[in-house]
Amino acid sequence: MNKITVKIVEDPNPRNPKTDGENYFLECIKHSPIVEGWTIYVQPILNGIHPDFILSHPEKGVVIVEVKDWDLTLECYREPGFLITEANKKISKNPVLQVEGYKKALIENELLSVNKIQNDEGYGVIETLLYFHKSNEQVSLSFLKDRGRTKVWGRDSIEVFKNGSIKDTSVPYAFIVKNSKFKSQLPNIVKELSQLLSISDYHAERQERVPLNSEQTKLVTIKEGSTRRWSGVAGSGKTLVLAEKAANAVKKGKKVLFLCFNITLVNYIRDLCRSQYVGDNAYLLRRNMNNNYFHGFLTNLANEYEVPTREYYTNREVTEATKCIIDEISKKIDTIGSIENEYLFDVILIDEGQDFRAEWVHFLKKFRTSNSELLVMYDKDQRIYEDAGLWIEDSKEIKNIGFSGQPGNLSYTHRLSPSVIHIVEALRRQMTITNYEIIQRNPILQLSFSDLKTAWHNIPNEQMIDKVEKIVNHMKEDSISLEDITILTIEDKVGIDIVKHFEKLKVRTSHTFDLTNHKNSKRKRYAKRSFQPGKNHLKVSSYASFKGWEASHIILVLNPIDKMDWRNGLHNKDSEEFRILYNSLFISLTRVREGASLRQSFTCINGIRYAKKLKNSFKI
Repeated sequence: MNKITVKIVEDPNPRNPKTDGENYFLECIKHSPIVEGWTIYVQPILNGIHPDFILSHPEKGVVIVEVKDWDLTLECYREPGFLITEANKKISKNPVLQVEGYKKALIENELLSVNKIQNDEGYGVIETLLYFHKSNEQVSLSFLKDRGRTKVWGRDSIEVFKNGSIKDTSVPYAFIVKNSKFKSQLPNIVKELSQLLSISDYHAERQERVPLNSEQTKLVTIKEGSTRRWSGVAGSGKTLVLAEKAANAVKKGKKVLFLCFNITLVNYIRDLCRSQYVGDNAYLLRRNMNNNYFHGFLTNLANEYEVPTREYYTNREVTEATKCIIDEISKKIDTIGSIENEYLFDVILIDEGQDFRAEWVHFLKKFRTSNSELLVMYDKDQRIYEDAGLWIEDSKEIKNIGFSGQPGNLSYTHRLSPSVIHIVEALRRQMTITNYEIIQRNPILQLSFSDLKTAWHNIPNEQMIDKVEKIVNHMKEDSISLEDITILTIEDKVGIDIVKHFEKLKVRTSHTFDLTNHKNSKRKRYAKRSFQPGKNHLKVSSYASFKGWEASHIILVLNPIDKMDWRNGLHNKDSEEFRILYNSLFISLTRVREGASLRQSFTCINGIRYAKKLKNSFKI
């Protein structure tokens, strides 16, 4: 008998011992001639998703496998897909939702190459399989009823498969396909999956570690049992401190949950944690750190606890839908009476706390271990949603969450030059902004010799894109690389037009928009998640999505958004128009950093008639 060539990737320190069913499945699958040339990842774990197996082949496809050692003949298992607990409570136990949740998380949050496949066909690249070890296939199918596209195997199915035979009705397509319609994309998808699930060190090029100063270093030490909040001015290193703290905690064997609000920051934070990790075994960051944006983490939880996700609440606003999902997960946890170990963390870190809500932080406390640390970083001056972040200064909410005393503060900026600070203060005075933190440059920093150039152009709306092109071309002529230039907008529609304009000019871009402008949440989420610096790529983003990032040269496009009363709104500090204008200017300005050449610039192209006088604040 010919030896079957199968690559098995297994962590020498697995999260849990394999069950009888997992051991049996692995023994059978690796000896089947059908999986010749496949790779089997055993108990992989990636950013909070933890299926029992993932199988991949560069010419055939990817299969996610979940194994259940359930004896479905027992009285406690009730059709369709329910379990009666010892307390006589009836709870849903439908592993189809669980394994499909792993697939969704892998596609939408991790495998960027899958998202490049248009029209949602990318979901067909990855298949799902359930194996019931103590039941036959027919009993398993009867228990589940509605299984969607997930294939279901019993003990009889795996024994047939081991011998090289298949049951046509229940076999994943990837096991039998000879010519996959995804054959051109599969090699890149499988390669990316391999890099994500490798138990060796990161394949990605490691950036140079950023040293911390004494003010920042005092926050890195783990304080068990503490619940703290720290504010920090723009450029003070809030995200850097959290990344250093996360890296140190993982190295010490702690499980870390690191959440932000902005989806575009997830990859940036992950790379920063890798940069700050000192020593070998950096792959532990992937295994022991769950790094996500809040709503992505919430979706993973909803899939794990088999409750409806955001798609179920299509007729509700995001905030209301989020509350419903939190309530449903909380009810399910109360019914079960415990939380899976994978979702208990020794350290919980929250970046962009000003955009979180109090009930979110309350909810996250459920996932703390008995002596864990919770640390929230925030900058109230970067709050982009009017009704978010108010809990930070609400004494009742502060007490309910468990904070005590005054918040700590990172008071010095390390990114912003004196010229940028000067303009920010001038803008605040002109717009009569009150109750803000004064931005100070660290006095121990050497004198800044950066050359900040500012420009404010008041021009008609229809001339904006041509003006952007001229400015970018002028920068290129001045030997400024495209990757150092970022264009920010206050409206997606304008950003889309700018991206399409430059693509016609054969200029490559990295952007945060759904270019169809159909408000497709999946495409927009993919664009934001894949947003990152690229060699000779011009970055184009909404100002809100660029929060947390930085660039040497920023161009802000202010266009009058339809159906907004810009004339009266700019005289009312409580209006949405005023909030958008100030936030876009403040956030965009504070993203400007000193480049390696010490050159930096901020250009505003303004089409809002009633904002013309703000040009006066940009005179250095």
